Amino acid sequence: LVKMLASGQTATVNTGSTVNFTITVYNQGDVPVKNVLITDYIPAGLILNDPDWSNNGNGTASYLITNQINPAQTASVNITFTTSVTSSGTVTNRAEIASAQDTEGNVIDDVDSTPDTNPDNDVVGGDNIINNQNSDEDDHDYANINVLIPPANLGNFVWFDEDQDGIQDENEPGIHNVLVTLYNADGFVEATQYTNIDGSYLFVDLIPGTYY
Repeated sequence: LVKMLASGQTATVNTGSTVNFTITVYNQGDVPVKNVLITDYIPAGLILNDPDWSNNGNGTASYLITNQINPAQTASVNITFTTSVTSSGTVTNRAEIASAQDTEGNVIDDVDSTPDTNPDNDVVGGDNIINNQNSDEDDHDYANINVLIPPANLGNFVWFDEDQDGIQDENEPGIHNVLVTLYNADGFVEATQYTNIDGSYLFVDLIPGTYY
């Protein structure tokens, strides 16, 4: 099995974006197989967003390839996620063959790996390996996606609240040249700025976090 970023999928996305992977199953044996059950291990930072896959509710998703795969042939399926991270970094998504059958419906063994749903018992010899190099169990694979949290902007208005209701009414003017200080979560000054002629201010390109 090989897992890769799908065709056209960029290697770096912003959080909240959709990301697509392609999983390809290789029949390296000498008999046809069918009903190949694939388990995808959903990591923190990815949310399953694919109705073709079954969400098992335990951090995994499943897909059954029912078509017959003849010797030396392959079958591929895509899986789609929505990214959701709290800090920028690399997210690794793994998939594995859980089971497969011959054309008579009998569960078959893999001579060079152990199909199952345990992500912690596989020897990982590298990425995109199908011939057991470096003792890799080739019924599983992983792919990486870089997920970024883009810089944020924070702004508002300083105005003269004539009726003192805490709401900026349409006829209440902004106040020019007021010093606004932005503090980070630790209480340190992050930036300062004076309001514009209309009372507005905007701090730009902030690292996502807590400010006041």
